[in-house]
Amino acid sequence: MLALANIFSPFRAQAQTPMVPLGAAGRFGVLSGGTVTVSPDAPIRVRGAVGTGGASSASVVADSGTVSTGPALTAALSDLAAARTACATLTSQPLAGMLAGATLAPGAYTISGNATLSSGGDLTLSGGSAAVYVFTVTGSLTTLSGAVKLGQVRPENVYWNVSGPTRLHGATWFGGVVLGADSVVLTGTPTGALAVLTSGPVRAAGWRPAPANNQLFSTRWLADYSTRLLACTGAPEPGNLVPNPSFEEALACPQGLSNMGSNSDVCQWNQATYGTSDYLRECLNGTTPSCPSTNGLNPFGQQAPRGSGVSYAGIWLQELAEKEYISTFLPAALQGGQEYYCGFNWSLADQSSAAMETLGMQFYPSTQGSLVQQTLGTISIAPLAVPHIQGTGQGASGLLDNKTAWNALGGLYTPPVGQTMQRVVIGNFQSSEPPTPIATTLFNYRLCAGLSSDPLEDYGAYYFIDDVVIWPIPAAPPTAVTLCAGSATIGLPTLPTVPASLSVQWTWTQTSGTPGGIVATNQGQATINQPGTYVLTLTIAGGQAVKTYPAIQVGAGPPAVTIQALTPTTLCAGNAVVLRGVTAPPSGSHPNTTYQWTVNGVAASTLRTYQRTMTAPGTYTFVVTATTGACVSTAQQVVTVVPSPTATLTGGPFTLVNTDLATQPFQMPATASPAGGTWQWFSDPVGLNIDQATGVISAGSPPGEYGVTGVYTLPGTPVCPVNVSTRVTIRQRPCVTESDVEAVLSEATGDTIILDEQQDIPQGQTVLVTGPVKVRGADLTIPAGSTWYFVAGAGLVVGDDATLTVQNSTLTAACDEMWPGVTVAGSARGFYIGDDQHDLYSSLPLYGQYGNATTVSEISHALMGVRVVRPDLVPVRLLYTTFLHNLYGARYGKDAIYNGSGEVASGSAVQDCHFDADPAQFLAPYAGLNITTYAHLELKYSNYWSLPIAGNLFAHAQIGLSDGAASSGLHPQFNRFEENYVASIYFGALIPSLVVENNQFVMPHSRAVATHPSRESFLAEYEGGSGGFYWYSLAASRLSTGTAGIYFLNPGSGDGELVRIRQNTFEHSVPFDLFPAVAEAAEGQVGIEIENTIVTNSEILENTFTNLHYGVSMVGGIQLNGFWPYTYDQLHAFAGNTFTDCAAGIAYPAYPSWDHELSYNPNRYTIWHWPSCNTFNRSSTVPGVSVGIWMADGALVTFNVDHPTDPNWLYWTAPTNLFNGQAPAGAGNTYYYLRSETDPAVHTPRYVGFASVDPQNTQPSPYQLLPTIAANSFNVFVSNADAQSGGTTPLQFKADNACGVNYPFQTGFGHLRTAGMIAGQPAATPVASDEVVGYAAPNPAYTETTIQYQVAAAAADLIVRDILTGTVVLRQSLDTRRHQCQVDVSTLRAGVYAYSVVADGVVLGTRRLVVQK
Repeated sequence: MLALANIFSPFRAQAQTPMVPLGAAGRFGVLSGGTVTVSPDAPIRVRGAVGTGGASSASVVADSGTVSTGPALTAALSDLAAARTACATLTSQPLAGMLAGATLAPGAYTISGNATLSSGGDLTLSGGSAAVYVFTVTGSLTTLSGAVKLGQVRPENVYWNVSGPTRLHGATWFGGVVLGADSVVLTGTPTGALAVLTSGPVRAAGWRPAPANNQLFSTRWLADYSTRLLACTGAPEPGNLVPNPSFEEALACPQGLSNMGSNSDVCQWNQATYGTSDYLRECLNGTTPSCPSTNGLNPFGQQAPRGSGVSYAGIWLQELAEKEYISTFLPAALQGGQEYYCGFNWSLADQSSAAMETLGMQFYPSTQGSLVQQTLGTISIAPLAVPHIQGTGQGASGLLDNKTAWNALGGLYTPPVGQTMQRVVIGNFQSSEPPTPIATTLFNYRLCAGLSSDPLEDYGAYYFIDDVVIWPIPAAPPTAVTLCAGSATIGLPTLPTVPASLSVQWTWTQTSGTPGGIVATNQGQATINQPGTYVLTLTIAGGQAVKTYPAIQVGAGPPAVTIQALTPTTLCAGNAVVLRGVTAPPSGSHPNTTYQWTVNGVAASTLRTYQRTMTAPGTYTFVVTATTGACVSTAQQVVTVVPSPTATLTGGPFTLVNTDLATQPFQMPATASPAGGTWQWFSDPVGLNIDQATGVISAGSPPGEYGVTGVYTLPGTPVCPVNVSTRVTIRQRPCVTESDVEAVLSEATGDTIILDEQQDIPQGQTVLVTGPVKVRGADLTIPAGSTWYFVAGAGLVVGDDATLTVQNSTLTAACDEMWPGVTVAGSARGFYIGDDQHDLYSSLPLYGQYGNATTVSEISHALMGVRVVRPDLVPVRLLYTTFLHNLYGARYGKDAIYNGSGEVASGSAVQDCHFDADPAQFLAPYAGLNITTYAHLELKYSNYWSLPIAGNLFAHAQIGLSDGAASSGLHPQFNRFEENYVASIYFGALIPSLVVENNQFVMPHSRAVATHPSRESFLAEYEGGSGGFYWYSLAASRLSTGTAGIYFLNPGSGDGELVRIRQNTFEHSVPFDLFPAVAEAAEGQVGIEIENTIVTNSEILENTFTNLHYGVSMVGGIQLNGFWPYTYDQLHAFAGNTFTDCAAGIAYPAYPSWDHELSYNPNRYTIWHWPSCNTFNRSSTVPGVSVGIWMADGALVTFNVDHPTDPNWLYWTAPTNLFNGQAPAGAGNTYYYLRSETDPAVHTPRYVGFASVDPQNTQPSPYQLLPTIAANSFNVFVSNADAQSGGTTPLQFKADNACGVNYPFQTGFGHLRTAGMIAGQPAATPVASDEVVGYAAPNPAYTETTIQYQVAAAAADLIVRDILTGTVVLRQSLDTRRHQCQVDVSTLRAGVYAYSVVADGVVLGTRRLVVQK
């Protein structure tokens, strides 16, 4: 721990420690009580006497002689012992033996044990020149590396009192006086200022220091020389790092040559190697008048010192081993990474008869630090390929041979990063470079120097050295400068101090920008007034070094700041003024710009944009100061504040009801002062029906909460607006409270309200229901004329063996939030809502047509009007009821498949109801969201064939009627579907026995049906399965962007399944003013949309399609012909339909990329279709392009299939259709009968025959029939030959173009008819088949039903039998020219009957009829 303390913190100074009296021992440089042994190859010179008690080697030379015996030696050894005792008795502080890294204050220290100086740092003595250090070591003293840094401490005042052996090893510098009691051994190459006094032997074993340092010194000699050294100041030259750079500060006037060794005559400089360099000074002039000049004791020539000095140094250069060098320690070490100019001036001596090619400078690191060692320290010079600085001879000779002038030599040097250099050596560093002889006239300058006239000498290559300089090169100036307004100074931030002995030249050039940008220069600085590129070049010592600094890019700085007023600067009290500082017009800020605002002299914001609310009237001065680097500018803006008016709003917040507002609008109660101003009213969100000028709120606002703000302004400038604000709640209708009704249904505990007796039903006509209600265990009736108001969350549940009858009554919401609705649980026995003439058990009345019946009950504002959990178990009858503004109207079936699903319970019906919605009337949580009803009627997971769905109106919902999950049997008839936005009827899975007859479909008026506000939310909710679409993605279908009257999405397949769509009307009441592009029409109105469907036994008959985008659209793998999977015993009919002014009557768009069932079968995506006997009408007044039958590119359509064995098979015949009308004249108007855009190289439609209104081919195109299908030209009529084989036979036509009533198919299901049954051929013998007999509608029937049939015989009868007894209960003749008859069943009792068609004694078919009462 003590060692660590020595390293990291110096000892505190003690009281002044006295010098140790040495007495007689002080005259000795070496004193030994034993022998003194020195190796012959490394002689030692002792400055003082040598004393030895034994033998002394001849290699020891003493300036003051050697004493080996006698009183003088005895006295010296005695005084040595006394001195050691004096050291040991001094008051001291302990010191750890590891000396490396320690810094010590003056004083006495005791090291108990051994002391060592090795790796880890130096021992630094921090005292001054009068400081005394005494180290008492009880063990041994060993040095291996490092140094004792004396600084200003004199070496004769440092005492090492060592009891054990002293060993000075390795490359170390050691200073002071050793007072030893044991041996002293010197090995390696130590240096220092050292006296060795010991009672033991002294041995220098292999001690070979550099020649200038193989000396030991008496303390008296050390004291004398230290005194002179400490007097040296270094003769500093400002800006020059070299001490005594011109050799002008001398220790003594030279008395001879070779005077820069251990006893150098010049301050701070010494020879660096064995070579004995010379210090030459003009202090002793010669006496011979004939000498050309005088220069002291200079036998080499008479070159005058450079400048005004009187001194210089000289070095003699021969072979490497005999070359001379001069060296000095730099007071401040050169730092790694810093660039320096290093150089000196040279002149070849007159007496030289040779010259060198190179001279240079080399730098070395050093840890040595005392003045004495700076003079005495030497180094070993190794040959260098290129020294740090090297100058070479110029001219033809290539030699440094100028004797007549001083010549500069230098260059740039950067020490490696992380290193420091403190010693500089000057000389020639090339081992292979001997002097080169030159012609010279020798003269004996020794006589001029006053020396004896020795024979003339040839001094070889001898150089004078003067004015050594090391100058730190100024760091590169900033290379990116911003020019403020006016001019700017670029270059060095501070001008450097240049040594007087060094010539430098600063040159500025402009390399880009507007010329003339340099206004003035001052050494390393320039004043410029233009943006551009500027380069500074530094030329040193006449070109010895040239430093070109990186180019300085001067960019245009910001213009003077201006103020941009973002608000008026004349404003009303209480308002805010917003001002912005602009330094990059028109409104930006220059990068790195800061701002300071003051208002009337008081510091304010530091933001660029300053917003301040001005509360008091008055005049204010805003000042902004913008600072961008060195660029500073200011601007000011005067702001005037005037008084503001006052405004008051009385009352609030307000709750208003639309029904009240319809008769009495509401005036916002606001007043303002002074008068004469104007009001402007706003709401948030928008939508509140408020007059902006008067503040009057009228009826018609969507229910919800609004923030209302009135702004009052005065005339003139400024208007001084003042605001009042409040909240306004709009209710669609008044909330019903207990005071508004005749009875209240509630439960004190908040539990479910139980109704299990009729007396529990309030008798009042108005009832407020405050909690959930459950009817159980009884048959209960809500009296006619009642209105029940349900609060939010209060639903009505019918369950637990109960029935509920609602007659001529209304179930609705009590306030502004929708109520849950009626839930009929699977445990209930029934639910009826309608008039007071019927109930759950009475016979159903005859239904009206197309929603024309009058409704008397109502379920409104419910999340789900009626929910039937188990329609197969519980009869639910909906008659004469309006379902209004419900999210869902009625749902039969649970949200998931349940076990035991079967036919719908007997007695159920949806008849003569009105389902409608208005988004503006929806209550919370859908108020104001433009949400309409998602589905009016949903049917799931049961067989609904016996469920009458007739006479209803389904209007303004996303879907009118949905049968989307695992249902079977459905027969809607005589319903009106009006403006349903996604589909009027949607089928998401095949339902066997599907009959849609005699319905009206009125498409939405808006052509942009896909943008109805609630469409997106509907698709998102239905996708999750709440609507029953569990297998197929409605949002991914083509219907996601269009609307359809009837929509099939992958219903499925199966034998014996019936799909009949007959005698319906699909229309858009607004005719086209221009037909839309056929390919884009899929996003519009489509009468029937069929996607990815495989159906057997289908009939699409006698429907009309008017003003639609597509009449019928078929996408994906569709078979309406019965050929899946390639069976030939089923009939599909697509006939008798009329298409009027549709963009495409029948469309086959390309199949979309769905994710489901794509790999079911390679033929999955071919449409097998045989449309015949249809009529396509085109008005000549509607411009544009329309198509009778259109196939998109990528649609795979086959119009017939060749029978493998029967050549007379029906579908071998040509599909025959009638095309009426023509397009108006003019470019872009065309009527195509058949248009195929599918590349025939990929797929060719097989249209075998076609009927045209122009069989003689007399009309111009497009009525012209093309003979073949040409590649990429698909608006064609295909020939009779198989187009895929490239047939060219012209298209054949029937003799007539109309089918009349004789369709080439059978109504019903059974065996196919042969080609002999085609119209115009004799009738065949009747064949028994159920498919001759069609379905009865309605079925079940109450008083009358319509039965369809198809009979080829001349006469036939209809016979009705009781199915239980076989008794014939009804017989009537049939008109075989017709296809249906009305049958009166009013006289029949309720039950199940069988009806048959009989011709010529043959029963052609039989079906079932249910009669109910």
